[in-house]
Amino acid sequence: MCNERARWIGGVALMLVGGMLLQLACGPNFPNRLLVEGDAVLARMCGQDFATLIKPMRPERFGSLVSFPAGVDYTPSDELRDDFSDLLKLGILREDQMPKSGDSDPCVECMDDPYATLPEEVRARIPEEFQLSVQGRRLFQADDVAGARACFERLLALPVEQRRHRTLRACFMMGRSWQKEDPAKAIEWFHRTRDEAARGFVDTLGLPLASIGWEARAELDRKHMDRAIRLYLEHWRAGDTTAETSLKWSVDRITRGDDAMLDAVSRDPIARRLVNLCLGSYKRSEWVEWSDSGQQAAARPFAARWSEALQRAGVQQVAEAGLIAWYAYATGQYELAGRWAALAAPGSAEARWVRSRLLARDGKLDEAAESLRAMIGDLPASWEWREPNTVAEEPGTRSARANASGERGVLLLTTRHYEEAMDAFLQGDFWEDAAWIGERVLSPEEFEAYLKKRVATEREADRKGNKALAYVLGRRLARLGQYKRALAYMPKERQASLRRLDELLSKGQDKRASQASRASALWEAAKITRAEGLELLGTEFGPDFFAFDGQFEQGEKGSPKARENATGVLKPSADERARVQASASSPDLRFHYRYRACDLAWQAAELMPDQSSETAAVLCEAGRWLAVRDPSAADRFYKALVGRCGATSLGKQAAQVKWFPAKEDKAH
Repeated sequence: MCNERARWIGGVALMLVGGMLLQLACGPNFPNRLLVEGDAVLARMCGQDFATLIKPMRPERFGSLVSFPAGVDYTPSDELRDDFSDLLKLGILREDQMPKSGDSDPCVECMDDPYATLPEEVRARIPEEFQLSVQGRRLFQADDVAGARACFERLLALPVEQRRHRTLRACFMMGRSWQKEDPAKAIEWFHRTRDEAARGFVDTLGLPLASIGWEARAELDRKHMDRAIRLYLEHWRAGDTTAETSLKWSVDRITRGDDAMLDAVSRDPIARRLVNLCLGSYKRSEWVEWSDSGQQAAARPFAARWSEALQRAGVQQVAEAGLIAWYAYATGQYELAGRWAALAAPGSAEARWVRSRLLARDGKLDEAAESLRAMIGDLPASWEWREPNTVAEEPGTRSARANASGERGVLLLTTRHYEEAMDAFLQGDFWEDAAWIGERVLSPEEFEAYLKKRVATEREADRKGNKALAYVLGRRLARLGQYKRALAYMPKERQASLRRLDELLSKGQDKRASQASRASALWEAAKITRAEGLELLGTEFGPDFFAFDGQFEQGEKGSPKARENATGVLKPSADERARVQASASSPDLRFHYRYRACDLAWQAAELMPDQSSETAAVLCEAGRWLAVRDPSAADRFYKALVGRCGATSLGKQAAQVKWFPAKEDKAH
C-alpha cells in the first residue's frame, strides 16, 4: 500500500477516534434496556420517595416547638443582616447609614467589627445587647468558645427590657458552644431558646426551629437515636428542608449501630415506623453514609438484625412489612424478604412485587408474570424509579408501574409470549425492547398481524407508538425486498423513494431490456440505496441504529442483541434464538445498506463497457462508499477501476495513488 492509501487510512482512523470521543462527550441519552440485563432485571431496585413515604406521619410536639417566622436557618450572614435591619427599625440607624456590600445589600461579611463603618454618634447609641451579641459571635467564629460564652452570659444577665432583641441568639449560641463538649448542656440551652421564644423575646431568624435540629444532632451524638428521630421528624414537619437528609442520616447510622441501639429504636413506635419507611426508600446509590460516625457497617445484614430487634421488642404487627420485604430483597436477603412479604397486608404492592420476583428466581416465570400483571395498577402513582442510565450514565426516570410492565415483558418474552411481551414493553415505554421483538423476534407476518390488531383498537395514547412500529415493519419488509407491501407502513415522505427504488430494481433485473438501460436503472437504485438507505432499509438498532439517526451505535453489550448471550432463568429460549438468527440483516454489518448499494453498483458496472469513463465513475464513486469504513470490501472496486478502466482518467489516477483518487472540490 503506497503513502496515499496509508494517509487515507490514517485520516480515517483519526476521524473514527474523534467520532468516538464526540459520541462519549455528547451522545444521546440512551434509554434503559431490559433485554440486555439478563437476570439482573430481577435485581433492579429503586425505593420510593422518602418525603412522600413519611408525609402521613404527624408526630407529637416532642421538641416543644413554638411559633416562629417561616424562614431561614441560622447563618452568620443572616445574623448580620438582621443586626442592621433591627437597628434601622429601632431608629438607631438611618437608611443612608446602612453599610453596603455590592450595590444594595447590607454588609454581610464577618468583619472584626461590623459597626466600624458607622458614624461615632450612631455607634454610641447601639444597645449593649447588640454589641455583646456581635462580640460573642466574633469570638465563636474565632474558636474562642469560652470568650463567646462569657459574652452571651453577660447579655443574658442584662435586665429583661434591655435584652428583648438578642436573648434568643444568646441562648441558641450557648447551645452551639456546648454542642461537642457537652451535648446534654447544649440540649438544655436549646430548650431554653424555645422557652424564651414562648415568653415573647424577639426572633426573626427562626432560631426555635433551628434549635430543634441542633438538639436532634446532640441526641444523635449521644446515640439516643429514638429521641433524635422524633426531633428531626418534628423539624421536618415544621418545614425545614434539611431535616429530610438528617432523618436519612439518622437511619443510616442506626443501620451501623449495635443491638442496644436497635432495641431502643424498635421500642419507640414513631422511630420504629420512620426506620421502616426509610427502608422502603432504599436506593443503593443515594443512601448517604454518616461520615462522622467512625463506625464500620455491621458484619450481619441490617435487614436480619432489624427483624430480630422487632421480634425482641415484641412487635406483633408491622404495617410497613411490605417495605421491609422490599429492603430485604434489595439487599440480597431473599429468604427474609419472602417471610416479610408473607406478613404484609394483602394489598401491599411492594410485597406482591417481591413475591413475583421470588417466583421468577425459582423459575416459575408464568406465575411471576401473572402476579406482576395483577399488582401493577396498585403500585403508588407517586413512585418514581430513578436509576443510572446503562450507556450514558445519566439518571433516567420512569414510574414504578412502567418498570413493572417492562419487567413483566422480559418474563413474557422468555416464556415465548412474544406479542404480550411487546404490549408490556410498550406500556412501560421500553421502546427499544418492544421494537427489538418486532424487528428480530416476530416473523414479518406475526408483526404485521400484531400491528393491525393494535391499530384496530388504537387509543390516542398509542398513536405515536403505532406509527413508529409501522415504520419498523415497513423497513423490515423493504429489507426483504417486499417493497409494495412495505409501502403501506412507510411514512408518506418516504413512499415516493421506495416506489422509485422498486421500479428501478425491476428494470435492472429485466433481462429483456438493453444492458445500458439495466445498468442505468441499477446505478440509480444504488445511489438511492446509499443516500436514503437508513430511512428505507435501516434497522432500528444494530447494525444501522436508525433510532439514533445512524450517528451512534451501542455495541454488542449495549444493544438488545446482548440477550443472545444471557444466562440464568431469563435467558432466551431456543425458539427465540432461532428467530433472531433468521431475522438478521444481510449483510449483518454496520450500515448494511451501504454494502447493498455497493452490490447494486457492482451489478450496474458489470453491464457497462470496459475503458469507459462512465464505468470508471461508477466504480470510483461506489468504492468510495466503503473505502473509509471497510477498505477490504472496497478493494474490488479499486482493482476493477484499474483493471477494467486503466486507460481512463480516473483509472490512471487510481493506478498512480494505488487507491481511489481524491474527490474533486467542485467549489473551485
